[in-house]
Amino acid sequence: MRKPIAVLAAFVLVGLGLGLSSAFLLTGSGAAPTAGMYTYPKPPPQKTTTRDGGGGGGGGGGGSSTTTEEPETTTVATTVETTTTVPTSTELTTTLVSTPTPALRVSARVRLRSNPKLHATLLVDQGGMTLYHFTRERTRRVLCVGGCASVWPPLLVSQGLRPLAGLGINRLKLGTIRRPDGKLQVTYAGFALYRFSGDAKPGDTKGQGFGKVWFAVRPSGLLVRP
Repeated sequence: MRKPIAVLAAFVLVGLGLGLSSAFLLTGSGAAPTAGMYTYPKPPPQKTTTRDGGGGGGGGGGGSSTTTEEPETTTVATTVETTTTVPTSTELTTTLVSTPTPALRVSARVRLRSNPKLHATLLVDQGGMTLYHFTRERTRRVLCVGGCASVWPPLLVSQGLRPLAGLGINRLKLGTIRRPDGKLQVTYAGFALYRFSGDAKPGDTKGQGFGKVWFAVRPSGLLVRP
């Protein structure tokens, strides 16, 4: 029984010797075992500069400084161009402002004129046209309006003005009356004065006795009747 045990022990020792020899050879050659090993990804290389202090530094020992260069970061600047369009011509807008023309202020002048046809002195306007009165206007109420006033234009004055008295005219007998349209008509001795559209020139008396209601006026304040 001792011989088989001795043989088995010899084989075990030889195996151990071979295993130790293989391990020593692998360690000496720098080869790393691959079985059961995991390889981690290597970080990106960093540039490291080692500077020795040198032995000639006075008083200072041989020191070393290490400079680590970080990865460069590149910044790209983006320029945005903005185009502004400026009109080359400017349109000018002209606004026409119409200024109202002030109304003309009219003042009437009553004068005297001798009429040989009627053998009387009559009232006339500043142009020499004969002045008449409508006898139906007995209550100082103006009745000749509209179409009647077109044929028999009233003698008017502007607001705020008084009629003027010519030579030989009693200015105290001159006055005004307001018409239905708001205009002022000249009166003499209370008679509202009109002209006749049928009279073509100064001195005409074609309106005398027209319709037996239209008569010329004397300076005395009386009507010229037949």
